[in-house]
Amino acid sequence: MARNQKRTRFDRSMPPGAIGEWLDKMGISQRDAVALLGISRSGLRNYDDRGAPLYIALACAALLNDIKPYGIKRDVISDIKKEIEEKNERWPSGTRDAWLETKGG
Repeated sequence: MARNQKRTRFDRSMPPGAIGEWLDKMGISQRDAVALLGISRSGLRNYDDRGAPLYIALACAALLNDIKPYGIKRDVISDIKKEIEEKNERWPSGTRDAWLETKGG
């Protein structure tokens, strides 16, 4: 945040721990979440530890409720979710992330 920029009540509108709850409700891994949200894994962990800004909270709510992005003709979110489902069929729950961790991914 810029030095003279004033913090607002919306800076951390999603409380700490809410990202983990959202992941559980969505039934997705951290890797899947960063693909859907367009953020890094460290950013996702930071938001879970410290709380997330309003735009992340809104994106999580939209994804949870299958609301497609405004102004986009093709349903890119459904495409990403379909890729995630196909990947999860190939990799049983947790095994892919565990394997990737051993590879430094």
